[in-house]
Amino acid sequence: MPVNYLTATTAATTNWGTGSNWSLTTAPADGEDVWILTSAALLDAGLAQSAVEPASINVTMAFTGTMGSTSAYLVIGPLVFNYGLPANGSTEGSGSGRIKVDFGTDPVVCNVYDTADSGTDSNLEPVRLLFNSASSSFNQSGGLVGIATTNPAETSTLGDINVNGSDSELHIGNVTWSNINQSGGTITLRTGGTSTTIDQSGGTIEATGDFIVGTWRISDATASCGQRRTVKSCTITRSSQTATVSCTAHGYSNGDLVRIRGAAQDEYNGIFPVTNSSANAFDYVVEGSPATPATGTITVHALIATTLDLYDGAVFDVSSSAIPCAVKTINVYGDATIRRNAADPDHFRWKYITFVRGNLSIEL
Repeated sequence: MPVNYLTATTAATTNWGTGSNWSLTTAPADGEDVWILTSAALLDAGLAQSAVEPASINVTMAFTGTMGSTSAYLVIGPLVFNYGLPANGSTEGSGSGRIKVDFGTDPVVCNVYDTADSGTDSNLEPVRLLFNSASSSFNQSGGLVGIATTNPAETSTLGDINVNGSDSELHIGNVTWSNINQSGGTITLRTGGTSTTIDQSGGTIEATGDFIVGTWRISDATASCGQRRTVKSCTITRSSQTATVSCTAHGYSNGDLVRIRGAAQDEYNGIFPVTNSSANAFDYVVEGSPATPATGTITVHALIATTLDLYDGAVFDVSSSAIPCAVKTINVYGDATIRRNAADPDHFRWKYITFVRGNLSIEL
């Protein structure tokens, strides 16, 4: 495959699409291996490269310039993107304070090995990425990275997210992903999104956003949930065994699991699947014949996960959560701990719990 090196080295505005800035005297093209070695170039022009699909883009820690501008990403679709490679053999470089890449709809394997310690842009990660393909994957073994974190309107879609290495730190914004596999480091779920699974065998997840997980497995790791789905006020009426919840713009679909809390008639409270959903109302099945309409300060929120599997060394910490959260099923496979909010122990609930082996310690 042709190899195309960045030849511009000075700390000045550099156009990605200008051939004279590259060793092949043409801008990076389809099928090329693109290398960015020792350089301070500011790659902040000619960023609209969505039609280009290099075989790979490889950026070493000796690149101290920038990729992308304060207001725009480099938009390009390589098959493989490697960032944070050693500069020369085992030589360590300081890295770039701004790497902004939008991979668009092209599937990419993105590998981040290391990054600068901090970003050029205030309070933002040195490496920021956008994905829009469920076939893309992200692998991190070091450094500080953000996915869809530049502004609250950003979104991303990708497949697997794999994080290892004790010094890895990943911030996730409004992202839809298939699976998170974590064996080290720290992941922050900041905003929202959906996932089939989270599988933790090490490290820490700090969940402060509005997300939904199918199955969350924790072993020798900690999940710290400081916030959850938006809690909405609602009213409830009943006809026979059907409870109808009136809640403006609730956003739930048929089959979603929600928790009802705060009704004075306890039969209405609990975790239920949504049926007959419309824009401002939905139904669920209630047992017994509680008074109608329901009284009390009634709220509804979605579940943090359908299934929570706890293995040896698992810690699920919701002690700092100011917003109620819930799961449908907890399966205990070893000695594990749940930390609840001492001021409001009822703020975290589950519908079913199964003990396969081990002990579950519930702390307030």
